[in-house]
Amino acid sequence: TLGPIPAGQEVFPIPLGPAPAIARDYLKALSIAFFQTHLAQQPEYQPYLSSAYAQFISQEPLNLSLLEALVADSLTEP
Repeated sequence: TLGPIPAGQEVFPIPLGPAPAIARDYLKALSIAFFQTHLAQQPEYQPYLSSAYAQFISQEPLNLSLLEALVADSLTEP
């Protein structure tokens, strides 16, 4: 969905922020890790789905962070 657009085809624009190339790199890296982990059953890709890895590959001006878990209590304001 983020590759070249064939001539004559319309697409829905996807906002990628101030650094589209960095956003594409994030999407590629995390998509590969996700599909290899969950569809191909390759557990060696699991570490690439961690918040530590997201922080490792994060670049300015499009900082990346991931949540590994979310509980209902954290969604309410104090």
